[in-house]
Amino acid sequence: MDKDLFVYFSSPDPDCKNLMAYRGVKKMIEAGIIKEEDWKCKTNNKDSLAKNYNEIIHDPQTTGKILLLVHSDLIVDDLFVKEKLNARFERNKNACVVGIAGGKKIANFPRRYELWHLMTPKGSHLGEVTNNATEDILSTVGTTRFGGHGERAIIIDGCFMAIDVDRIRKFGVTFDENCPSGFHFYDLIFSLRCYWAGAEIYVDPIHVLHKSVGLVNVSGDFLVGNQYFKNNYLSKLWKK
Repeated sequence: MDKDLFVYFSSPDPDCKNLMAYRGVKKMIEAGIIKEEDWKCKTNNKDSLAKNYNEIIHDPQTTGKILLLVHSDLIVDDLFVKEKLNARFERNKNACVVGIAGGKKIANFPRRYELWHLMTPKGSHLGEVTNNATEDILSTVGTTRFGGHGERAIIIDGCFMAIDVDRIRKFGVTFDENCPSGFHFYDLIFSLRCYWAGAEIYVDPIHVLHKSVGLVNVSGDFLVGNQYFKNNYLSKLWKK
């Protein structure tokens, strides 16, 4: 029997109805992809994404479901997302997470900034993301195709993460709430924690619209997270 989906996103805004993710949720409800009650937006959010995500993973209302963690500026625009995710988790018994873009390998060479697509060596990129620059979901900048689909990844982009809640609880993998960056590196850290625990991650062809063109300005929040990730995770990776 297929597992139901549960969509979660957070925002510092007081009203989620102005967010793209909310529009996406309404579309999913209208299409019968999710139930009316199977979504949550944490408004007026001041916590890190790591804390938010740990809370919703261990919330009783997500038990037995596939949890979609999405950015507030992202619309899941795929009529068959439920079928695709259930098929993946049924096919691979250790599969715990599905992303839309990521990498099969991490290159061991010096980098100024640890961004997943820069960390991944040529030929090891997976997935694609369609970016749109306006609230008009039909107005798209274009699709960035990183590589193929249907393969296991070591790291994924955190704009969309689908998690089999029961399995990730069983593996005991959590997001790192000690990371000093509230909104960066949570995805890379979680990916490596999954990798070390044997909780498999895959990249599958799930269509989304993301109102983003990636990292434009390097903030202080990003820089402290960048150093924390290097010191606490990449250094550990190369020692293994």
